[in-house]
Amino acid sequence: MRAGLRHSHSRQIPVSADSRLGEGKLRHSMEGFYTVQFIGAQGWGTGVVVYIAGHVFGGDSAMMFTGTYDRQGNAVTVQLHAKQIAPGLMNTMGRDEFDLDLSGVVEGEKIKLAGNIPGTELRLKANLTKQCELPARG
Repeated sequence: MRAGLRHSHSRQIPVSADSRLGEGKLRHSMEGFYTVQFIGAQGWGTGVVVYIAGHVFGGDSAMMFTGTYDRQGNAVTVQLHAKQIAPGLMNTMGRDEFDLDLSGVVEGEKIKLAGNIPGTELRLKANLTKQCELPARG
């Protein structure tokens, strides 16, 4: 498939050249720039996330996070390390630094994830919406 534009609601989303056909449907690359809404042990928040080549980069006004992801079909697992970047601001997990193990599903332009801080009952749920593809890499 050639790169081009695909409409999603009222905006145009570039379709990457690596989108593939699978099971009779267009299968989109998970790589891209996403907005995220999440709810954790101490409240909710919003942020941005970039998925690229098995790596995750993102953050919000209080935290930044980096990590890795693995996609098998529509199933995805994500391992993140989060770190406070704005001392004194509340974050949804109530800790200055922590790891998260998440798993979920990719549904078209959306990703639904849930998981916890390993070894604890502190859980987080996240809903991500792809806003655009990333520029082509040479």
